[in-house]
Amino acid sequence: AGPLGPRLMRFILTARLSRQPDSNAIKRGVLDMDLMVAYNYHNWAGSRSGEVAMYTHLLPVWAHDYVITTT
Repeated sequence: AGPLGPRLMRFILTARLSRQPDSNAIKRGVLDMDLMVAYNYHNWAGSRSGEVAMYTHLLPVWAHDYVITTT
């Protein structure tokens, strides 16, 4: 978080978008880049919320079988 946070998030998203196909919703203009930057920045800068549960607690049971472990 901080004054550089939104600029850093824009840099990260721009870098990721450069590797995405032209069919990407942000590249096509379906999703607004400024809104995606703000959304991702607030998710990273804020405290954990219910959205974290989407990929931690609410994964399908079978998804846990594919965790890669190292020995």
